[in-house]
Amino acid sequence: MTQLIALACEPPEKSGRPITHWTGKELAEEAVARCIVDSISPSQVNRYLRQAELQPHRSRYWLNTTEKDPEVFRVQVEMVCACYHDAPELYQRHDTHTICVDEMTGIQALERIAPALPMKPGQAERREFEYKRHGTVTWIANFHVVTGELIAPTLGSTRTEEDFVAHIARAVQHDRDARYVFVLDNLNIHCSAGLVELVARLCGVEEDLGVKGKRGS
Repeated sequence: MTQLIALACEPPEKSGRPITHWTGKELAEEAVARCIVDSISPSQVNRYLRQAELQPHRSRYWLNTTEKDPEVFRVQVEMVCACYHDAPELYQRHDTHTICVDEMTGIQALERIAPALPMKPGQAERREFEYKRHGTVTWIANFHVVTGELIAPTLGSTRTEEDFVAHIARAVQHDRDARYVFVLDNLNIHCSAGLVELVARLCGVEEDLGVKGKRGS
């Protein structure tokens, strides 16, 4: 059983199989081919997988950090986790919204060339297969960490510094008298001079901020 579990944890391409994820049938065949067992059924393989809490048919996305200094990365993670941990109390007691912001770019704007046909007895709804393209769009979303709401999303053709600044400006209009904590990744437009100027203006900061990368704050 140990060898079978080890096999299940290997990528199928290592065994020369043209699949991305193992199935009980493929694992049974490979176990016999490698002489791990004389014979075994797919159902028995699946029972072993369940006992080992392995699910070859499932996967989750994982993002590797580009930060090389582990101490800097630890501080960054702790800061983000603290934002999420404090979000409920900030929202309930201090009128502060904690918002996670991210973008999805390059979404294809497709239109079916004919409307769908409604279902009728003995026949399911039928959708037109052919479509025409209308370019791509970018979706910028604000996820409210406490309520789970999607607040003031932006759908546009580009994702520039100006687009993002305008997006944040619209987001804070959702509740003008409240305070906000925005959680962002390290994309360059998330730390632009335009965004700093917007935040300073909203916070009533009037002094000269200087020039990004040259002088001032």
